[in-house]
Amino acid sequence: MKALIKLFVITFLFNLSFSQNASDYFPTNSGFKWVYKLTPIDTSGMPITGISTTRIDSFSNTLIYQNKNAHIIQSKIENNLTYDTNYIHFETTNGWVYTKLFPGIDTITVLDSLGLIKFFKNFVGWNSYYRFAQNTAIEYLIKSKDTSIIINNQTYPIRVKISGQRFTDEQVNLGIGVFNCKKFVIKYSINYLVIILGNTFEIPIIAIPETSWIAPSLWTIKKFTPPVKIDLTIINLGKFFINGLLTELIDYKPLSINLSSQEQYFPEIYQNYPNPFNTSTTIKFDIPVPGSVEIKIYNILGYEVTTLLNQLMQPGQYFINWNVSNLPSGVYIYKLNFNGFTKIKKMILNK
Repeated sequence: MKALIKLFVITFLFNLSFSQNASDYFPTNSGFKWVYKLTPIDTSGMPITGISTTRIDSFSNTLIYQNKNAHIIQSKIENNLTYDTNYIHFETTNGWVYTKLFPGIDTITVLDSLGLIKFFKNFVGWNSYYRFAQNTAIEYLIKSKDTSIIINNQTYPIRVKISGQRFTDEQVNLGIGVFNCKKFVIKYSINYLVIILGNTFEIPIIAIPETSWIAPSLWTIKKFTPPVKIDLTIINLGKFFINGLLTELIDYKPLSINLSSQEQYFPEIYQNYPNPFNTSTTIKFDIPVPGSVEIKIYNILGYEVTTLLNQLMQPGQYFINWNVSNLPSGVYIYKLNFNGFTKIKKMILNK
């Protein structure tokens, strides 16, 4: 009896440590930052350390996107001025991802020539990728569609699939700590269909497995896509390879690494000019990454006077004017709120 009670307690505590509620694995507040090291993997499975890069992700906001409540992640590769946007949604034990084209698939020109890239756009949309309560012994189907291609007047039926599988929970040891993780493999595949005695069999043409380790309150801390050999000889198109990629978390908010000025993601608001002013003044501010920007004016007693700005904005330097007609002279406070960060300055109205 004592052994049964002990087993029950251990099981209960284990389930507390490894929650099945999908949202428990994502940061609660916008403004959270991740810093990842990206290392390419060559066709022999070895890391190409000489060309590793850094990626900074930012949880910028939550809003309705394509009919779902989306957590928006903005990603930026070092020395790259453009951003990639990803969307994640949570429903009880499932983590949904807004699917774009398969990773790297749009670079394969031979597939584009067959019209497959256009077909792949059928997969764009919300899909339930990460199923935290899923039995680890069962592969689950995320999405599947059949089509056919014609090569040299020969028709080949194919099936394109996204499937997933949850594996046994693992501890992952990175340079910044040890993390208890859920482990998932999401597989993107293109399969040649063969019908034998009325039964349909899939012969893999392309299979790209992507392994993710997801930690509580941190989301993805590690991801691995192995190098892939693509064999299209079955449809007379030869063989070629795609390098793999290892993604590892090397820091997260609060940051402890030194970032270049280009990679700083804190907002800045400057002293208004002119100051003091009579009826109109200009406020300059910088936004480092996409996010929600709010600028409010308060009087010296702390009462809100007006909201100058409240909207999503792209990175850049901006100017906003405040025209005053019915307020008394005195000291006023203007406050910038951006992705959880706040900056405050004072100005003087002198009529």
